[in-house]
Amino acid sequence: MDGTLGLIWLLTSLTDMTLNDCPNGCLRTERQEPQIFYQL
Repeated sequence: MDGTLGLIWLLTSLTDMTLNDCPNGCLRTERQEPQIFYQL
């Protein structure tokens, strides 16, 4: 395997995280108030 599956997994994981868990920019480096999220 040449890493294609790993690259696909990485791209889909980052896309899923950005769209579902980070609508307000959780990847920013500035300090923010702690938040709690529940996902079912």
